[in-house]
Amino acid sequence: MSAPEERGALTPRPSLYSYALRLHRAEPEGRFPGKGYELPDPSEPKRQGSRSWAKTRAALTDLLGPLLLAPDPVRAAERLQRQLSELTQAVRSGHIRRVVSESVLEDQARARALARCLTRAGSTSEAVCVGLSPLARLGEPEDVPYLRILGQLRVLVGPAVRALDAIDRPVGALVWLGHHAETSALRGLVDALVAGDDAAVRGWLLAVPREPGTVAPETARRIAEAVRAADLLSADGPVDAELEGCCGALHVTIRRDGDEVVWSDWRCPPPPSSPLQTQAPRGTTCGTSLTTALRRRSVRRPYCTGSPRWTRGRTARRARCPGPPFG
Repeated sequence: MSAPEERGALTPRPSLYSYALRLHRAEPEGRFPGKGYELPDPSEPKRQGSRSWAKTRAALTDLLGPLLLAPDPVRAAERLQRQLSELTQAVRSGHIRRVVSESVLEDQARARALARCLTRAGSTSEAVCVGLSPLARLGEPEDVPYLRILGQLRVLVGPAVRALDAIDRPVGALVWLGHHAETSALRGLVDALVAGDDAAVRGWLLAVPREPGTVAPETARRIAEAVRAADLLSADGPVDAELEGCCGALHVTIRRDGDEVVWSDWRCPPPPSSPLQTQAPRGTTCGTSLTTALRRRSVRRPYCTGSPRWTRGRTARRARCPGPPFG
């Protein structure tokens, strides 16, 4: 064994959570890093896939099944991390997520305890992914601060955001935007949200470009979730026209995702039989909640006139809204 290998064997590796937390605390004003952090050990082995998916799933199922029921989560976490490192085939986060989603968690309290041990003390990305996957089903508000930090690691952003989406969607959206904010306006919006500066959030939100094609539907959805657009519009009292128009543009862009109905004249309440009242964008309720908020505000405003126009698919890209849409 070489000298570096001997030192690695004798020195316990720090947890990925403690590593990400240290880097986060070093950021000016606690900002989120653009594109996320790399793993602490870039030489972490990348095993080649030598088995079929069926064999990989069987190996993971045999490994995870008993440990999710173990009464001692600390020992179970140590054993799982050790056995994961001994697997000869590549194990990706998607493999882990699928196996966990197919598992029947007979004792949810024990499964949650193991997941928390792995997310907070796991030192490899595979072990932490095993912890994040059950939290997408069993997570609670106390897990959010840990998921928020782990989500700043580039390799863990997907599993962390999926878990956050099930617990606290605005935080999940913020973590997602931290990795995908490429324009100065989006970067400023992320920084303002992290700082909790409501005035700056409004300013950067209004600065997000609205030219067609500049913001994708998924990004628009995440912006709306992060700023809690539906809550802004549902609040009692007046909402300034600029902010309302911005939320309307976000709404139109979100509804363009896939072959869903677009409410182009969002200032007018949709008809009672409209599918927009029940059909939400895939995987989220953001579009439905924003639709409801916009509809309620339009009912309160007596000067709203016009009639809804409905369109599907690519035709939706020509739908009109008050001001250019985001995408």
